[in-house]
This record gives sequence, C-alpha cells and structure tokens, in this order.
Amino acid sequence: MIVYVATEKDNSCLSIKTAKGVELRSGPAPNHQTVDLSGVDILYFDIESYPLPAIRKVLSLLQRREITIPWGVLCKTQHAEDPALFFQEGACDYLGPSLVVEEGLSVRRLKRALSLAAYLSRGKYAEIEEEEMPAASGNEGEQKKSSPPYRFPGWQKIQVGCTYPFYLVYVTLDQQDHIKESLGDSRFQELRSALHRLLTPLVSPVDGLLWMQRNCSFLFLVPYEERRISRVIEQLLRFFLNFPLITCEELHLDRPVGLIAAIHGGELPFAPPGQTGAVISDAVNFIHHLGMKRAEAGRLTLSAPVVSAIPATLGSLFVSAGTFEGYALTQSVRFFPEGNK
Repeated sequence: MIVYVATEKDNSCLSIKTAKGVELRSGPAPNHQTVDLSGVDILYFDIESYPLPAIRKVLSLLQRREITIPWGVLCKTQHAEDPALFFQEGACDYLGPSLVVEEGLSVRRLKRALSLAAYLSRGKYAEIEEEEMPAASGNEGEQKKSSPPYRFPGWQKIQVGCTYPFYLVYVTLDQQDHIKESLGDSRFQELRSALHRLLTPLVSPVDGLLWMQRNCSFLFLVPYEERRISRVIEQLLRFFLNFPLITCEELHLDRPVGLIAAIHGGELPFAPPGQTGAVISDAVNFIHHLGMKRAEAGRLTLSAPVVSAIPATLGSLFVSAGTFEGYALTQSVRFFPEGNK
C-alpha cells in the first residue's frame, strides 16, 4: 500500500514507523499539479503543518479536479483539540502521537481505515482486499455501476464461521462486584434478569441479538445498517435519561448505580450465542476494552465508525472524547451522577 503524508517537515523529522508492505511518501499538500497522487491508496495530513481550515481548502481543490482519495490525519507531538471534527469532515483515520511513534502504519490498520472510508463515502460497508482485484471485463459503463448498500441477510441465513459487519453494543452496570457483594448472589441474579428484560426492547426492533452476557454486562450485535444503529442510539439516550427512575421502580435498588454503554462498528466471524468462546476478532476485543477501560458511567460512548449514525436532532448532545486504541471517540453529555463509589 502507498501512503502519502502531506507535511512541511522533511522525512528525518517525520519518522513514522511503517510495516512491511507499506510504502511511505511525503511532501507538500496536493494543492497544485506538481504533487502526483497516482497510485496512492490513502492521504494523511500532518495537522502540525496543515490545520483543519487548510485541509478543507486542499480537499475542495481535489474535488474540483475530480480527485477522490481516502484521507486521515496524524499528529506527532500533541493530540488535536477535537479529533471528531476531522471525522465529521470525512476523515477515515486519526493517528495520535503515541500511535505514530509506537504503532505507526500497518497494513491491517490501513485496510481498516480504507474500509471505513468506503463506507462513509458510498453509504455501504466495503471490505478491502489485500491483493488487487483482477481487471473486470465487459462494458465500461457496467463497470462503473456502484454496488448496492450492504443489506443484512437475516439471522437465519448467517453462516457460522463466516465474517460479517456488525455494530457491537456493550451495556453494563458500573462497579458490579460492589453491587453483588451488597445484594448477595440471589438478589444479584434477579437484578441481572431484570436488566436483561429492560435492555432487550432497545435492540429487538432493529433485529439486534444478545450475543454475549456475563453477570450484568451485555453485548448485543446489531446488523450493520446505519438506520438501525441510529435508532439504538436514540433508545439508549432515552434509557439513560430514565435510568434513575428505572433504578428504583424496575431494578428495585435503594441507591444510585452507574450505567455504562458503548457502541463500536466492525467485522467478526459469527458464532451462535453461547458458542463464542473461540471467536477471535479485533472488533470484539476493542468493544470490551472500550466498555471496561474507557467508557464512563452516565454517558454513551461511540467509536469513529458509529459517529455518522448519530441522529441529526441529537448531535448537540455529543462531544469529542479523544482517542482510544487508535479510534477517535465521541461521548454524550452526562445524564446522571455516576453513582456511589
């Protein structure tokens, strides 16, 4: 894969780690004819050289020249103040200082970024193959027809072991060990059942599936169609708003507790619920890490692939939340106190 970094720095100052199979080129922004982007798979802007207003001008010029190329941003010395702004402009990747130095550009990361770019630009999920596709034959006009948007085939047609795109919705009670110790095993199991009963209607209208469950932690799969996860986002926000009342009237708890929710988009090899022990997936690992290590009680946390699904009427409720394991995060405002520590 060929990566072009638009920067005013020389290569010795840039010093980005690259994996085998990645060719790194750098130079000024492609805002004039002397910069050749032919063969380049993805363009990164060094935001220390080109802030967002400058990036907008370059992208506008490329558009007028009918040049479309996936793009991302990187910053070597300090994080951008609001990384989500770049994704709102159409970026497909964000490399913060630690990633530039420690991880750099790997083929897997670039494929993931290109896949997101394809989804954002064409309204569908696209899997980027490592090898080039063979040249197609037939009428040139037929070759230019775009593929239809991704459509979920239905749970009955899903094949075990095959890889599919999903939204992963993780919901859990905060400080479960403390709650279990306070309630006792029997009462805690009642709490788990009650929470299961309350959460299921949030995803069932969009054909969501409870895929994994441990104590009061739940992982749902939602088909990778933006209209579906938009509805889940709205329902989760309503759930947060009502959670203090739910805590008392439905969960029968006499003290505040924290609710954590996070959503990520990615692909995974499907296995039926209860048979997921052998599943190996970056997306599954990430959503668990996000839910357990970074997401905050009282706030809905979204990774970059989910941000475009935020309903327009609810956009003002979300703010940028930095990055985590290579993904820019967006969080809702906090709806209720975190609960007793």
